[in-house]
Amino acid sequence: MDPQTRTFEFISEVEAANEAGAVRSRFQKFIEGFGLSNAACVKIPSPGESLLDLVLMNTRPDDWSSHYNEGNYISRDPMVQEMFGTYLPYSWSDVLDRREIDKTDIRIVKDASSFGMNEGFVIPLFGHNGYSGLVSVAGENVELPPAVRSALQLSSIYVHNRLRSLQLAEYDEIPELTGREIECLRWVMAGKSDWDIGQILFISEKTVNYHVEKIKRKYAVATRTQAVVYGLRAGVLTL
Repeated sequence: MDPQTRTFEFISEVEAANEAGAVRSRFQKFIEGFGLSNAACVKIPSPGESLLDLVLMNTRPDDWSSHYNEGNYISRDPMVQEMFGTYLPYSWSDVLDRREIDKTDIRIVKDASSFGMNEGFVIPLFGHNGYSGLVSVAGENVELPPAVRSALQLSSIYVHNRLRSLQLAEYDEIPELTGREIECLRWVMAGKSDWDIGQILFISEKTVNYHVEKIKRKYAVATRTQAVVYGLRAGVLTL
């Protein structure tokens, strides 16, 4: 089956999928048909956000993902940084051919290769209010002729949008916060301590802690950072 036909069939499957897991498994199977072994679909983190909280899909090797996150590679990865200068998709080879490579770039590329990722293809994605994300697919022995690039670009857009849509649907019934809880969460996002927030809002440190813990229970999260991320995704907070 030619890449175009495969892509349109895949898009029909993705649009009909009602679970994120189904979208991920179908995309994984789709890219494997082009000799690729793994994929990542992520929102690019804003300052203070953790990449781990923004991953829509990741079938990279677990050891590589841990290594990548621990090294904060996303802030230096040449394959990611390239997207801020173009709206067009590109291969890893494209980047290496046209970019002045420094020691950090070389280390990241070599590290990826040691995990069986010698070539990849990146599809930048941009949205409203400064939103940016990407889909990145990779493998060991990969060929990327124009027809395959087009297939990967179109399919990635649909995968990203479907995963985002399913993610946002989870927030249709958002636990409601009181005005005071929202105030506290905003200052938590700003990095303030309970004591600081108490001084700002003219309430006790103990009262601030009470409100923050109540927010965590409402959002069913374990940490303050997770509560802030939930609030941002749910639209309760804005950057």
